[in-house]
Amino acid sequence: PPQSPHGAAIRNLTGNEVAMPAFSPAVAAEPAQLCFKLLLLFIVSLYALPGQLFPGLEALHPAQVIAVAALVLLVIEKFTLRQSFVLVWPEGYLLLAFVAAAVLSTFSAFWPLRAYEASLDLGRIVIAYILIVNTVVSEKRVRAFLWAMVIGGLFPALGTLNSFRHGDLIEGRAHWIGVFGNPNELAYILVMLVPLAAVLASRARFPVRILLWSAIALYIAAIYLTLSRGS
Repeated sequence: PPQSPHGAAIRNLTGNEVAMPAFSPAVAAEPAQLCFKLLLLFIVSLYALPGQLFPGLEALHPAQVIAVAALVLLVIEKFTLRQSFVLVWPEGYLLLAFVAAAVLSTFSAFWPLRAYEASLDLGRIVIAYILIVNTVVSEKRVRAFLWAMVIGGLFPALGTLNSFRHGDLIEGRAHWIGVFGNPNELAYILVMLVPLAAVLASRARFPVRILLWSAIALYIAAIYLTLSRGS
């Protein structure tokens, strides 16, 4: 074939020239590969709570460090490729407007400190949203993201079952640690994982499908032991 004007030519084993297409870094591979892997690790850490599971790590704030590292890498990649951040219209812009309204409301809030803390939590959610929108850019990555959530959910599910086994209950209700120490919070977080695991199982091979439905069984057992209305 003739040499491509956008690529370099090399010779194959027969001596004929073969055109090599030029690849743009933006399209040669999915963007933000390392950032996406850090995002998956961040999602798992939100469920696993390594800082509370291992008290020695609590001072390091591992989940926050991973999120900040992912965000820094994303900023560097966007700057290097001269790309702008993606914001879905209109949801992304409305979300930013909501954050701005939350920040402004702290000045007239009845409890300014509590309002400030709530706004800070909302800001963290927005950072996670920006990471997700700018890195989960294909169906393959959506499935990987769901897998991270399903795997992460096994930590509170198994932790809850272990707590129940050892009689660590709150008014007869099973719980775990951190945010999962509240049985109601624990129940509705696990409830959200059930349909996601079912979606993954619908296209998985039979052995993987068995594992996913086993995970669903663990979720449901933990939800039931919380005695929450989510069960």
